[in-house]
Amino acid sequence: MNNIKNLLKRFFISAKEKIGFPRYLQSRKYAVSYAVKLKNLLGEPNEIILILPTPENLSGQEILSVPELNLKPDMAGREEKYGNNYAVWKLAMKAGEEKEVKMDFSVKVRPRMAELKKGHEINDYAKDEIYKLYTRSNNLIHPEDEKIKSLAKKISGAEKDVLKILKAINSYIVSNLKYGAAIDGLYSDLDALKKPEVDCGGFSALYASLAMASGIPSRVVSGFWVGYKDNTMHAWAESLLPDGTFIPADPATEQLRKMGRTKKFGRFAKIGSDRIILSKGCDLKINAPGGKMIETDILQNPIAVAEKGKDSFECSWELNA
Repeated sequence: MNNIKNLLKRFFISAKEKIGFPRYLQSRKYAVSYAVKLKNLLGEPNEIILILPTPENLSGQEILSVPELNLKPDMAGREEKYGNNYAVWKLAMKAGEEKEVKMDFSVKVRPRMAELKKGHEINDYAKDEIYKLYTRSNNLIHPEDEKIKSLAKKISGAEKDVLKILKAINSYIVSNLKYGAAIDGLYSDLDALKKPEVDCGGFSALYASLAMASGIPSRVVSGFWVGYKDNTMHAWAESLLPDGTFIPADPATEQLRKMGRTKKFGRFAKIGSDRIILSKGCDLKINAPGGKMIETDILQNPIAVAEKGKDSFECSWELNA
């Protein structure tokens, strides 16, 4: 009986999608308010460095207004590896003081429904700097690891068609990982292989790593769901075709949707307009005031570092759209 109910549910969802009914399959505009609250827990002064990503125009995403900030940042920068933009505040906090940093902007988001043209093969890639950037190992993605290479070979076999390989990788992850145990940072690809549960970041890191091990440039992208009562963090993946087109994949949401655990939308080559991107890539290094270099898994949620240590302050945030 449950199987019949699930089949009927998926049939009606598919029918609605085909006639363009769901809001996530239509372009949408959002007024975004990203607020971060900091509190010094000490009975003495404390200095806190706060880093926030600043949004940019990307495929399917148009920033309609320059972000308005209630506090002027001490510096603005552009992360060197992937070109993500960010703002940095160096906040002198009195004993027990609370401060709020708020960023407001408007954005137009289109559904990213990639047209899957046949004929893309692994040997078609130009081995340029972009290709090298998105096939390179880092602390979270290890396409040269023997376990990753062996699994990628098992999934794709001798296949050379890029889209067929990506579909096979996506199908493997949707079928074999288990969603849960959400964290603020990013699970690595190796975490996704050995842990009983990982969140959307783990799904995406493994997807990108297996694609890279197969010779397909890929990256994790991160941001927030928007248009909901609770706009939580989210991460998914993108792979680069030889013609320069990025193809999205969201295996975590695809799995949860198939299981009836979410009504949000995301599957191979198709993601909705109910999300915004705040950064691309992972394992990032951010320049901060005073010549400090701060490392982070992803540039998505606020990054706060206190002079008196991680237990000397509280940081909370909320994104409304």
